[in-house]
Amino acid sequence: MVTAAAVTGSFITTAGNGNFITVDPDSVGGTTDITMGNGGANGSMSLTLLGVTSGDPRITANTNPGDRFDMRLTQCVFAGATKIEDKGDGNDNLFLMNDQFVKSLQVTLSKSGVNFVFAQNVTTDHGFIKNATVYQSGGGNSGFFVDHHQPP
Repeated sequence: MVTAAAVTGSFITTAGNGNFITVDPDSVGGTTDITMGNGGANGSMSLTLLGVTSGDPRITANTNPGDRFDMRLTQCVFAGATKIEDKGDGNDNLFLMNDQFVKSLQVTLSKSGVNFVFAQNVTTDHGFIKNATVYQSGGGNSGFFVDHHQPP
């Protein structure tokens, strides 16, 4: 857990398999680059960003089939191009609440066919969320579209 940090440069971290990471709150002067492994022995991992301010965040995971990856971004402000990608085949749960993606939001979830997205008060200039099996809007969203992926 990273708590109440102010990073003048970039924040780069590579997590092992099956990790649960929380960053609360954090201000990063440069880019934020978070690489997650897979669900590990328990088949589960989590990333929570609370009140994070950053330039060009990039979040990458590589889940295995059957893994569960929970991502929660709450009250974050990202000034640059935000990229979130699960290159694997696990099940993704993405919760976006009260977030500002100033330049763009680019989310590519796994191709597992079991991906849940909830967004409320999320704004961006432009963007997309790909491979969402279920999308729920809490209202107040603008600037992005959701590409629904049908389960196999």
